[in-house]
Amino acid sequence: MVTPASPLGPDVLAREDLRRALEEHDFAAAFALIKKWAGMSQNKIASACDLTPGKVSNIISGRHNVTSITVIRRIADGLGIPGALLGLSPRPWEKQDQHPSSPTAEERQPSKDVPWRPDATVGLADHLTRSDLVMNRRAATRALSAVAVTGTALLDALEGWLQPATADSRPRRRGRLGERDLDALETTARAFRSWDHQYGGGLRRKTS
Repeated sequence: MVTPASPLGPDVLAREDLRRALEEHDFAAAFALIKKWAGMSQNKIASACDLTPGKVSNIISGRHNVTSITVIRRIADGLGIPGALLGLSPRPWEKQDQHPSSPTAEERQPSKDVPWRPDATVGLADHLTRSDLVMNRRAATRALSAVAVTGTALLDALEGWLQPATADSRPRRRGRLGERDLDALETTARAFRSWDHQYGGGLRRKTS
């Protein structure tokens, strides 16, 4: 990635010999290649990297080796060299130039906290309970997820409803439930109690 003001073009940065020199911190070879392929004089390299022309001359001639991380960062920023080519972390200007990419399949997966529709869940669960009381947990989960949350991508998260809760030592923030949420929960609990009375089983215990 090249900064807008970078004196090096992408073709220069793509050269294997230059990339190898940068990776090895061989700035004598790197500056010589930049002079040759980018057309930069020693004075321009010095100005871009905040070095003296004499220092650049000594580096190119091999009389001085660059070992200071501060100087290496100045060279990266001055010449628009991505940090990875020099063993550095991405430079600040690299992060600014990056554009958000399209979300990947994993990023598009809904979270476990995706909102659910109580009315649809209760209605479908009622139908399933009446029609097939021996339906296994996985089959019930798949049917419920299709209407309540929509999409097979949430099956794994939804199946967690049917599993015992695991202990969580993390501090919890106080939740915010409105009257509408409380009404929906109460409706769901009443439905489970009704099924328990009519068909038996442990549905009411699960709502306790």
